[in-house]
Amino acid sequence: MNLDVDPDGTSSPAHHPLKPVTPTNSSPQTGWQYSFSHSSQSWSSRPSLTTYARRRRWIRMRKPIDTSLSTPTSPPPQWSSPSPKLETAGADLVRRLQGRTMDKERVEVVVGWVGERGDEQEGEGRSVGRDEVTKILNAFDHECYKLRAASLLVPSVVGDVRAVQAVERSLKFWSDRVKFRDDVRSFKEGKS
Repeated sequence: MNLDVDPDGTSSPAHHPLKPVTPTNSSPQTGWQYSFSHSSQSWSSRPSLTTYARRRRWIRMRKPIDTSLSTPTSPPPQWSSPSPKLETAGADLVRRLQGRTMDKERVEVVVGWVGERGDEQEGEGRSVGRDEVTKILNAFDHECYKLRAASLLVPSVVGDVRAVQAVERSLKFWSDRVKFRDDVRSFKEGKS
């Protein structure tokens, strides 16, 4: 293995390839120093029973092979900024929940959000994604309020299997999971 050139071929050793880390010459040519901790100021050249940290004594100085590559002749390409994403339904609800401190207030926000959405918006943008549902339910501190919010969000997550699974995973108790599955099943039966 050639140590004179980096694996990517962009640099080679400088005139003085080895530079000491510290100005003292307190380490042997093996190149290691030992200490009790990495943040310590006292490093010795010999290991002992209380040395847990090891560092290199020497740093290999490098210089670029081709200096013309380091100064571009043309300006760097301008990357276009991503277009602003439309806020999804779940992101809107997550944003509304952020300022609330009590679970009762959070449930009221979810009730208001579901009431605003209404049944007339069966189309695109109605469903809440897996990540948003997880964030929404993680905002709740108590399991009873989390189950209440999950039950309110059934119409918004029923179309996405992954979102339903995320809700089930976020519910801590088995009885809550069974209740949520029953809510999903009854919603699907009532819809058809």
